[in-house]
Amino acid sequence: MIPLRDWNSYLKIIYEFPNAMDTIPIVPTKDEAFSLDAIEFVVKRISNGKAKDIEGYQDEIFKIGGPILIPHIHKIFNLPVKQGFPKPWTHILIVPIFKNGALIHSVI
Repeated sequence: MIPLRDWNSYLKIIYEFPNAMDTIPIVPTKDEAFSLDAIEFVVKRISNGKAKDIEGYQDEIFKIGGPILIPHIHKIFNLPVKQGFPKPWTHILIVPIFKNGALIHSVI
């Protein structure tokens, strides 16, 4: 378990340097991170009957449209690798959520 004082220190550092990601260079490449075979492999193994996404679609849509969708998925997945990720994709906010047990509290 991480003591509360350690989380506080970590989060404080992150918020003191909010533009730290701006200094990381984007290095475009011609290499593909995802092959057509790898995407097809994963699509074929998608489980049926799982939860729907926010738009109400289920994963089976990828299986049904596989031959048509896989080349487009391939392009979408590899595009950020070749051209650099959009700026919003390079930022993350981690919010620790207390679930149960003893809360370690310390004054800093």
